[in-house]
Amino acid sequence: MIKHAYFAEDAAEYLADCPVISLEMIYRPRPEAAPARALFDACLRARLDALQAGDGVVFSADGFATIASLRELTDAYPQLKLVSMITPQHTAVSFNSEAPYAWGWESPDAWVMAEKSDRWIRIEGATFICSTIAGTGKQGWLVMPAHDAVYGRPLLERLKAESVRVHDAAGRPAAVSPYAPNQHAAMTGVDIDAGVIDLLNAAFARDDDMAGRISRDEVQGFWGKMSLTPYALCGELLAHASYAVWEDDKEIDRVLREVGAPPRALYIDDPALYKQCPPVFTPEDVRAVIERHLHYSLNIPADPIGTASVLCRPLNATARTRAESDAQFARAAAQADVMIAACRDEIEDRVARTGVSWVDWGAYRYVVRIGSPDVQVWRRLPASG
Repeated sequence: MIKHAYFAEDAAEYLADCPVISLEMIYRPRPEAAPARALFDACLRARLDALQAGDGVVFSADGFATIASLRELTDAYPQLKLVSMITPQHTAVSFNSEAPYAWGWESPDAWVMAEKSDRWIRIEGATFICSTIAGTGKQGWLVMPAHDAVYGRPLLERLKAESVRVHDAAGRPAAVSPYAPNQHAAMTGVDIDAGVIDLLNAAFARDDDMAGRISRDEVQGFWGKMSLTPYALCGELLAHASYAVWEDDKEIDRVLREVGAPPRALYIDDPALYKQCPPVFTPEDVRAVIERHLHYSLNIPADPIGTASVLCRPLNATARTRAESDAQFARAAAQADVMIAACRDEIEDRVARTGVSWVDWGAYRYVVRIGSPDVQVWRRLPASG
């Protein structure tokens, strides 16, 4: 049974004895069409199965209909403490702006700029809950998985052990994230074209030494796909994170390092332990992922625009070797290069015309300026009547 909490304080009180709290960010009702529903259900079940009796889950959802759509799944977990919360869609900070007119957006009078994305609102709520629990002297971990993160209890135990081992000077356990080399993997019982899986993986197979750089702490240690953060550090995130930064994982990584609690990443090259199974079923879905990730790098000025992204590097050695013997993967790699180039051209054209670029993701349109880590978050209001 899911208990609804109208206030974060109520959720903190209900979950106060949970050694692990998992945040499930649910943006819309459970999918109805196959294979999207099969994938959503399989991924969520795997994450809930990874929890033990007495652990908690916060379903941060956009409305009561979304929460109701989950009950067929959640009723199977009476041993867990389940809480639902309604996340505000946005807090408007600008109405009747001239910007959407200047940028040539459709229905320019229907857009409002938001203070922060609803993903940041969900993170803010979860860190408030866990920092409140920490304030009572209790210890535990906040888990923040993406919808496509698939893992079991062995991964959580490994992350917890690493969290305790890599502690800061004050003795606080570290935030720890797994990193999987592949962006997409097959899921038992779900129909996903292997060519699409290859296409997404080929697009991102660009770093020759990610495992080494992670081991040397040369890249970020906190990753948005899945993370485990001790309650004791959640207050630091509440106090110091900037919600204007689009890539919340990089911002959280920055904050933790600045407060003397650097996070730790673990390279997990075992899909049985941890993998990612995103709802990417078509080449068009892959293209949308590429477009979004190219925008992440626009805070780093580059010529041509967008080439600071890892997506613009050549295939890594592992992928090149595979392409030599796997014709399907070789075709996927060539197709990925074409997609990346086309998306870069669109971004460059948009910047030349308007001075900014933007990408739609979920309910929001993110506007990026070259060289700035901050984004503008816009939401289109529903048509009236």
